[in-house]
Amino acid sequence: MRNHQPSRTTEYMALFRTVETAERPGRRLFEDPHAIPLLSGTLKSLAQIAQISGIGRLVRAFLDLGWPYTRSSAVVRTQLIDDLVCDSLHAGARQLVLLGAGFDGRAFRLDETRHIRTFEVDHPATHVNG
Repeated sequence: MRNHQPSRTTEYMALFRTVETAERPGRRLFEDPHAIPLLSGTLKSLAQIAQISGIGRLVRAFLDLGWPYTRSSAVVRTQLIDDLVCDSLHAGARQLVLLGAGFDGRAFRLDETRHIRTFEVDHPATHVNG
């Protein structure tokens, strides 16, 4: 039997990006409004709670307690890759290939990617058909 569901890693990364987006401006590293629609079930509920002022801190604390450094590592890694992509595009790169893109949304989040050709390569269950 084939698994036609996105990987849990993909879903958790989208959750971590959503939780980071819920941070106050000036405190967050990036904003990813495209991540929350990709979530479902409990992860979507956690993401929605994270957006509530004050209570959202509890979601971050819950995630950080359950998986120490996982959320923060994912957020920092996302920002690092964003910076490297932007640096490469400013240096003259004309296309972007995202391997294992998951529910990344980088091609939509970064202004620098709007006028270049972008290819996302991942397992078919991870691609959103729309």
